[in-house]
Amino acid sequence: MRSKPKPGSNLHSSAWMASIPVFVIALMTLIWPPSAVEELPDPALTQNSMEAASWIVRAPSTDAVTFEALAEEVLARGGRVSHRLPIIRAVAADLTTDQRQALMADHPEWNWTPNQRLEVASGSHNVPGTAYPAQLEVDELHDMWIDGWDTTVAVVDTGLWMHRSLTRDPWNQYRIKDTYNALQDRSWPVHDRHGHGTHVSSIIVSSDLNGETGGYNSIAPFADLVVVKAFDDEGSSTYADVIRGIDWVVARRESLDISVLNLSFSAPAITFYWQDPLNLAVMEAWRSGITVVTSAGNLGPDPFTIGVPGNVPYVVTVGALNDNRTPQQTDDDFLSSFSSAGPTVDAFVKPEIIAPGSHILARISRGSLLGRTYRDRFEGKYMSISGTSQSSAMVSGIAVLMKQVEPWLSPDDLKCRLISTARAAADAQGEPAYPPYQQGAGLADAMTATFSDEQGCGNPGLDIVADLADTQHFMGPVRMAEDFSFFIEDVGYPWDGSLATGGFPWIDANPWLDANPWLDLDANPWLDANPWLDANPWLDSQGSAPMDPAEIAVSINVWVDDNN
Repeated sequence: MRSKPKPGSNLHSSAWMASIPVFVIALMTLIWPPSAVEELPDPALTQNSMEAASWIVRAPSTDAVTFEALAEEVLARGGRVSHRLPIIRAVAADLTTDQRQALMADHPEWNWTPNQRLEVASGSHNVPGTAYPAQLEVDELHDMWIDGWDTTVAVVDTGLWMHRSLTRDPWNQYRIKDTYNALQDRSWPVHDRHGHGTHVSSIIVSSDLNGETGGYNSIAPFADLVVVKAFDDEGSSTYADVIRGIDWVVARRESLDISVLNLSFSAPAITFYWQDPLNLAVMEAWRSGITVVTSAGNLGPDPFTIGVPGNVPYVVTVGALNDNRTPQQTDDDFLSSFSSAGPTVDAFVKPEIIAPGSHILARISRGSLLGRTYRDRFEGKYMSISGTSQSSAMVSGIAVLMKQVEPWLSPDDLKCRLISTARAAADAQGEPAYPPYQQGAGLADAMTATFSDEQGCGNPGLDIVADLADTQHFMGPVRMAEDFSFFIEDVGYPWDGSLATGGFPWIDANPWLDANPWLDLDANPWLDANPWLDANPWLDSQGSAPMDPAEIAVSINVWVDDNN
């Protein structure tokens, strides 16, 4: 264990989309009969019978079969097992159409999911850097020696550039607890040749000092780090590789004392949350006692664009704030237009909170793919990148600080405190400036959340044990009125600034009880106007004065748009 130095140093909409997204069509086939909606083709139907495709094969949770038994069955049919995924009692296997059909005939109860690919989209902004530690008021926490000491965060991403500011804390003590390459199923190498993972990790733990303020250029500069490389040098991965990485983290939660898991990536949701293998792995991580923070995605501002695993109702999903290139001025801040918006297709309010996610400066290697591609986007030793990936990294850092103060906090309690202390954007009349499906509870407030004593508001009405056992699933509180406007069932509309995060038992029917949400694509779900037109000020809880913007956002994508 590293020794703690003595205190005393300053080192310290928009309208609906013009066409229905593919994932919505897929979900409609699950909710309405094929006669009402054209079914998507089975991936196997486009596969040559002799050509192998990768599938994630999982037995129902109520079945006693083990993942080892699944592997034996696949091998017996001539398939190749590429990944053993005990966290969800599944395997990833390469199977021809004939092999898969034979297995399906023998085991019709098994669940089959294409081993989808995940991508890290790259981009950046050449703009003045934002002083996000000061914006989030974490610099004040640092002055109180709340700096991440003796707390561990795991980052599943493209790896890490082994720069001193990332591998060592401000007192030059080595902070990398362990590493794992999920692509090759071994501990090494985890060097980041893409850049995304380094940028995200830098926001969380960099030990660099800010030359202007004297504070740190990160949220938790003294935290320990566990590096999991699950994306390749091009920023690409598969469900199976990411699940294997999460499995490795959960298996070592106690031995490495992992408190927080950062997942700054997002894939399109193509099914209900409880049917997605990646989501099931994330839920297992949450149940194990790890606070999971994930990005909302960069497909906004349209509704129903929250990706996987941000659509998991239990985890903390983060959207992005734009400080309008004036980090010291808060009354012109607005939501980043790329930040994905809810509700989810399961009717949950997402994201829960937001944080700065536009033009964020952090460490990155000039030799990485992003560094070589965007050489003109560097400002000194830092590169400016936008995305909900950067926002989620900030919230992960805040979660680390909260766990340092109260290590016994459960993930549900930590989520409760983050939500209950966030500050919603309000207009001049004190009314919410954005619907909860875009801003959640509002901007994260690191100082207030760290010293909050709120309990019981994290995931009310939900039961993760029953969910994972496949005995009960849940839908969120969002409903749709006849005029196609959204409202929260247990709050009503207009929204009063509170956030409903609970769920209701799934009733095996369309969660949009009052209307078909995809029936009229010309209807504006945001009621009155485009919420992005006005840069509404973020006001304090009394709605009377500008507040300091907090930082939280999510997404493994990096947005490329110099207007944001």
